[in-house]
Amino acid sequence: MIAPSFYDRIEPGFEADYSQDAIAKGVKYSTETPWDQVAGDIQAAVDALAPAVFVTGFCWGGAATWLAACRCTGISAASAFYGRRISELMDETPKVPIILHFGRHDASIPMEKVEEIRDTHPDVPVHVYDAGHGFVSDRPRRLSPRRRPAGAPAHPAAVHEQRRRAGEM
Repeated sequence: MIAPSFYDRIEPGFEADYSQDAIAKGVKYSTETPWDQVAGDIQAAVDALAPAVFVTGFCWGGAATWLAACRCTGISAASAFYGRRISELMDETPKVPIILHFGRHDASIPMEKVEEIRDTHPDVPVHVYDAGHGFVSDRPRRLSPRRRPAGAPAHPAAVHEQRRRAGEM
């Protein structure tokens, strides 16, 4: 597994918590990072892995996942969660299977944008859950299965923690 540090060119070692300041900095960095650079970084990561390679991303990373499915080689499939900025990349067509996941109540992604993706790319599976943004998050306050809508995939870390708490591990 490789998780590229897309913002290292702007701030080496950048890590963000979920404070408003950190989120604002992450949003700023995401708009300052050109899509061509993102595609190159993802391609370098893919090239460093043995097949089969699968790509997933959350939030801005969901749009980066879409970009990878469209531009990168050596990827078998992709899964993108709450990729608000996919709408900026709609003229590109995925070359590998990709599945998209959105929350119906996500204030940062208007449902019109999700419908635009569906209309432009009718062959791409788009799942909309009765949830807001971050519904697959591994953050502790979101570990309760009641917070994850029925049918939504669980974040692997959340599943691990739930099993640990239940004494299954």
